Amino acid sequence: MPVFNQPPLPKHLTVVDPSEFIANNRSVPEYIDRSDDVAWMLACSLILFTMQTGIALMESGMCSLKNEVHLLMKNLAACCFGGLTFWAIGWSLAMGQGSYSSPFNGWGDWLYEPDWLDGKSSERALMFFYQESLNALSTSIVSGAMAERVNFRAFLVFSVLNTIVFSVPACWMWAPQGFLNQLGVIDNSGCGVVHLVGGFSSLVATLYLGPRTGLSFTKETVVMGNPTFCCAGLFITWWGYLAMNSASTLGVEGTRWLQSAKATVLTMLSSFGGGTTALILCYVYYGHTIPVGRMVNPTMGSLVSYTGITFLCTSVQSVMIGAVAGFLAFLSMEVLDKFDSIDDPCCTFIVHGLCGTWGMLAVGIFTQEDTISEGFTFSPYNGVLYGGFYLICVQALACLVLAVWASASTYIILRAIDYFIPLRGDLVSELLGGDLMEHNILHNGIGISETLETLREFHQELEKPVKMEPHWNYLRRAWKISGLDALVGNARVSPDTDEGREVTDEDLTTLAELLGVQNLSRSDLDEFRGRLVNLEPRQSEGFGFGKVADYLPSKLD
Repeated sequence: MPVFNQPPLPKHLTVVDPSEFIANNRSVPEYIDRSDDVAWMLACSLILFTMQTGIALMESGMCSLKNEVHLLMKNLAACCFGGLTFWAIGWSLAMGQGSYSSPFNGWGDWLYEPDWLDGKSSERALMFFYQESLNALSTSIVSGAMAERVNFRAFLVFSVLNTIVFSVPACWMWAPQGFLNQLGVIDNSGCGVVHLVGGFSSLVATLYLGPRTGLSFTKETVVMGNPTFCCAGLFITWWGYLAMNSASTLGVEGTRWLQSAKATVLTMLSSFGGGTTALILCYVYYGHTIPVGRMVNPTMGSLVSYTGITFLCTSVQSVMIGAVAGFLAFLSMEVLDKFDSIDDPCCTFIVHGLCGTWGMLAVGIFTQEDTISEGFTFSPYNGVLYGGFYLICVQALACLVLAVWASASTYIILRAIDYFIPLRGDLVSELLGGDLMEHNILHNGIGISETLETLREFHQELEKPVKMEPHWNYLRRAWKISGLDALVGNARVSPDTDEGREVTDEDLTTLAELLGVQNLSRSDLDEFRGRLVNLEPRQSEGFGFGKVADYLPSKLD
């Protein structure tokens, strides 16, 4: 390895104590031992990446069981595609310092390749990893708003293009030349760049896609599929937020370890304020019943709202910020449930959009001028409570700019994708769920057999045009559905067993016609039957939507 071939250090070289140097000179030396900063940021970045696990579990748990695995896979694929895109172009747009960089965009460092033997370059590479995790989080936020009815392939394209939606405002806020940075806007951990932007992108996405088929909050047709996943995801995400806010100091040298410790403690206090507020409101609204979503989302919203200010306020103020976020999230969910036309399965606009906006404004209210930092400052301004009004004005301007950017850019991207690939999945895939249609995973006891029976009655009205997709796509869907029906109807998919009955040619033909496939040949039928043995049944209890027959006829009119 290259490190073992390096020449020995000169004897006259001494290691500078950064804290002592900064205290004596009131400036940061050009060459100092930054190993403590690098180790701290590396640890926080690794923990931050685990937020992907928490977000994916929360999304999967909040939706129906027929999409449980599909939503996890969607987040995994988006993380991979979005990560490669951020490496290729996103980092350049966010932090590139090339000749074409401007206050509105970065340039340079395409297909990012740092000089690993240079200390500054390696430290910059660590910041690349940190922001790549934030980029993945931004896409995961929007994923929750599109859950259970977006076309999987269209979403993969969106995960690539959404990198631009994140990277451009990241330049405005965090690049040295960014215009919001130059105005003095404060967003220490992504309250605006990640959460506000992701929240407003989610609102546009959910309005563009429309509600899930058969959705009715008033009739309680939507039931949380896996509350255990939802709660476990919150705890994992909670851990990630602690790392995110602790890393907002970008190191621990000098006095920054004091601010990092403060950010960690106050983040916990803020989340306690939001969770406690939600619990009190549950008792007020529901008596002795505590809905899981009404606790999880406000607690999450309090964490989101505190990513802007991190260590620039007092303990009491951190609790107030979290409590207001919890109150805002809880009441917004109550209002949203009255409108079936707005279907945000994971409440991403409320948790990230509204609470992110509150978090950005809270910076302008509670921030106190940073007089602790040595050689630099995290905030040269006071908030409203301390007699300063400039900061609240630029924070409000930033909220407006980020909301407009997120809404406009997301709408353009969705329209462009929808022009080439249908953004919304087909009706059959939506009703039967992504687990079966995309991953060949079968759940029993979640109402799919009833869906199949209803589809049999109305299959002629589905009008599936075979010419729009390759013939095999319909066969693939058909054998999955017929295999499911065989299992539900106590028919065995394997010819080697003597239990139940074997699926007949008539069964296969009927089910193939359900999806628009006509005149199956003998070889088609044999292929059809052969594919059935690969189905993987999975026993699971839970609910999807309400009675399919109640809403399907009107959907097909």
